[in-house]
Amino acid sequence: MITDDPADFANSASYGEYLDRMGALFGESRRVLRDKHYAVVIVRDAYQEGSYRFVSSDLAARAEPHGFTTKGDLIWYQAGTRLRPYGYPHAFVPNIVHQHVLVLRAK
Repeated sequence: MITDDPADFANSASYGEYLDRMGALFGESRRVLRDKHYAVVIVRDAYQEGSYRFVSSDLAARAEPHGFTTKGDLIWYQAGTRLRPYGYPHAFVPNIVHQHVLVLRAK
């Protein structure tokens, strides 16, 4: 789901660039968010270039230096998605059937 807009984070050249852009977004979000108020990010893990990316964990790590405390990681199971054995019998490729609801609190 990539657009032609260069400001679209999905157009990041790499996963590292995406995380850097999200870190900058957390910095701006913290700047305008009152102390002890919450920010919630809904994000899905990813399977890229043969590796599983724990996106919610990586984002939590990027948010903390900007003044956020991670308060929770809720799992939102997408019941309408069917579990499929992608790559079978040659390799295991996960079918990601959930999203993370990452709960952050401004310090």
